[in-house]
Amino acid sequence: MLYNKYRPSTLEEVVGQIKVKNVLSKIIEKPLEDAPQVYMLSGPTGTGKTTVARILKEHFKIHDESYTEINSADKTGVNDARALSESFNMLPMHGERTMVVLDECHMLSSASWNQLLKPLEDTPKHVIIVLCTSVIEKVIPAVKKGRYQLLDFSELKPRDLGPLLQKICKKENKVVEKKVLQCIVGKAEGSARFAITMLESIIDLDNEEDMLEVISGSIDKDMEEFYPLCQAMLNLKNWNVVLPLLQTITSDPESIRFRVLDFMSKAMMNPKYDVDQANDVIKEFKHSFSESGKAGLYHACFEAVSE
Repeated sequence: MLYNKYRPSTLEEVVGQIKVKNVLSKIIEKPLEDAPQVYMLSGPTGTGKTTVARILKEHFKIHDESYTEINSADKTGVNDARALSESFNMLPMHGERTMVVLDECHMLSSASWNQLLKPLEDTPKHVIIVLCTSVIEKVIPAVKKGRYQLLDFSELKPRDLGPLLQKICKKENKVVEKKVLQCIVGKAEGSARFAITMLESIIDLDNEEDMLEVISGSIDKDMEEFYPLCQAMLNLKNWNVVLPLLQTITSDPESIRFRVLDFMSKAMMNPKYDVDQANDVIKEFKHSFSESGKAGLYHACFEAVSE
């Protein structure tokens, strides 16, 4: 995948995020023993949080065997959190430090956070904890400010995304017209991951018209999957109806999310639909499923139809 192929490996290569890089530059200048041990990386999906976590891994000289990335959407249970908390007491098998990255940590339950409070407040000297979230307001009640170093990521500007896509095209020896790149930037929602993923979907097409058609979503191969799902969330509001529809979905959850958002935004302008319900669905689907995958899709649908 192009996104992984061109993932930055140094702080200098990270696109945009000037404030984040300024804070990290000062941290990197410190002796390792004086650097913070707990980090909160907050911001929209696809803006560099996991990338920066991996750069921190290199800075702290963490061996691969002592580095773990956990998708919190898949590990929401209290037993998972208890096991993780207990693991922090174990010394690393390789190197001097262990690092754990909790991605989408806002998906953790209150009981799970209670299990993690002690290591977050009194972190063992050999442990580095990185909390990543796209919904920090759901995390703040569980984790006190002052217990972590906040790195606040923002959506990338067109002036950042445009040159990034041009650079990738050049390295891949591909010609993509400026109009197409501008269209990608406009639909990327400030996310480098979205932008590069869209670029990859059209980079081998032969002409500009086909590229624009794919980007605009007019080739809607998953219409049969997302349309019944939208209707069920909008009109029936019943999880027992929505669940069987979800179980038939084979398309990428992020692709479904885009189409649900497009459908609901149009529904809000149509008097025959429940505008308030359409708005509730949009709220649940506004954050990416690129990291949470099907778990994120299921969670968003459940929340959208729950009273």
